[in-house]
Amino acid sequence: TMSKHYNKDERFVPFMEKIANEIVNRVRQTIDIRTLLSSNTLSEAKNICYQAKQLLLQWKIEYQNTRSKLENDKRNFST
Repeated sequence: TMSKHYNKDERFVPFMEKIANEIVNRVRQTIDIRTLLSSNTLSEAKNICYQAKQLLLQWKIEYQNTRSKLENDKRNFST
């Protein structure tokens, strides 16, 4: 179901950008290089980086899927 508020690109895109920025900021907080390397073993640090990368990749996939779904809904709704 499409939101009545976020049904236009002018509203949807900034909303998704806010979510993306929040995710990136949280990843940056977690991956402070000095803290990461001084407080963890190399293996733990690599795992934290891997998990952060997976989170960002998953966000990208979910964003693209949501965007595609909304585009399809728009097309189906207008026909």
